[in-house]
Amino acid sequence: MRPASFSSLLLCRALSVTEGVSLFIREHDKGYRFQGESHPFWEFVVILSGRAFITAGEQFFHMRAGDAIFHPPGEFHAIGADGTPFTFGVFSFHGDVSIPEGGRYCHLSDTLRAEFLSAVSDARRVFSFERELYFQAVLNGQDAAAAGFTNRIEHFLFECLSHPSTHSAPITQGEEHYQRLMAAVSAGVTKRMSVPEIAAAAGMSVSNAKRIFSHYAKTGLADYYHRAVAQYAYERLREGATVTEVAATLGFSDLNYFSVFYKRIMGESPRNHKKKNLIYKQNFT
Repeated sequence: MRPASFSSLLLCRALSVTEGVSLFIREHDKGYRFQGESHPFWEFVVILSGRAFITAGEQFFHMRAGDAIFHPPGEFHAIGADGTPFTFGVFSFHGDVSIPEGGRYCHLSDTLRAEFLSAVSDARRVFSFERELYFQAVLNGQDAAAAGFTNRIEHFLFECLSHPSTHSAPITQGEEHYQRLMAAVSAGVTKRMSVPEIAAAAGMSVSNAKRIFSHYAKTGLADYYHRAVAQYAYERLREGATVTEVAATLGFSDLNYFSVFYKRIMGESPRNHKKKNLIYKQNFT
């Protein structure tokens, strides 16, 4: 006898990939340092050989071959050689990731590392890439393979999150000072702070604060603070706040000045970003 109605259960997903941004592998020598950045999408980074250091928000990681990390949207991060040449892989994407209790730092087995290398290689037969870095389009006749790649990369990332690793490397005094500066920036993002005020909040002189921050982040302290303010604004806009509300929260009395400030850093006006986010929500929710 057929039931009059069918019940169903909403199934949870720990991870989903909706758009690919970049996928690549790079080798660098022992002197490599990358100027830090932040962006509105997720980024997965794995060290394939050698050793590297990674700054991730207020945290600092010494990483060896097999170590990997997830950077959430908006997190400032930088990477550099940690005394040796190194090779690393990156997959950046829009989507949703539920970070488990073990955290976003993990260690990949040889099997998982081989799976990443294979996925990068196979992607070149399915998609076209700009400058061998950024997803551009699905190649003709590869729609089914593109869907298969999405399933494959989601499964790979989920497996990575299932292998959390405890990061216990001791930090140096310089790294500790860097963490204090990052904490001061995070705490003061809505306070329109100057560099001297950030340095004072971290218990450091201005010259020492600038030197430490530039060494680890490869960008100026003032530039990073302004970027953190703009990123904070972006997140509030995504959450539904109006441009006027965000400007007031950040202490901007002149809405036009706030728009100019935001566009200079984020590349688009706050109103355009808010409009794009509404379109994105309509398409993917």
